Amino acid sequence: GGTKVKVYYDPDVIASAYTLWEPEFSVTDTEGNAYDFAIVDCATAEKFLEWRIDNFNSIQSKTNGEFSGLEEHGVVGENMVKKYNLKYDQISTDDNNNAVYTPISYSECVIELGSVVVCFDNTEEQKFWDVLAAMKFVVE
Repeated sequence: GGTKVKVYYDPDVIASAYTLWEPEFSVTDTEGNAYDFAIVDCATAEKFLEWRIDNFNSIQSKTNGEFSGLEEHGVVGENMVKKYNLKYDQISTDDNNNAVYTPISYSECVIELGSVVVCFDNTEEQKFWDVLAAMKFVVE
């Protein structure tokens, strides 16, 4: 939407950052672990979740989706992190063309930055949260 977001980071924690394809980017920590992020044109985390639900409902290979509400996950650096959980069945077929339903559980985090949000997969790994704390997002 024309909003520019700059990402600053501590080079003692993050070795590199690069754009995969807009709006997604990745950072690699000094141990070689890569973490992916996306910047999405949504004014609030709630609007982002509404967009995710609409997007989910348009995918025919997923069914029985149950989204939790957004909850505050904690403050990391200068950012309040919110998260939601999703449980659904992934539909595929077996060798006999019978439907197979595989349960999936997913959690995503969101940071509001004024007119955009940064989203990323939720992980409980402490090293990820150390990387996130070493990042600063500036909206221009």
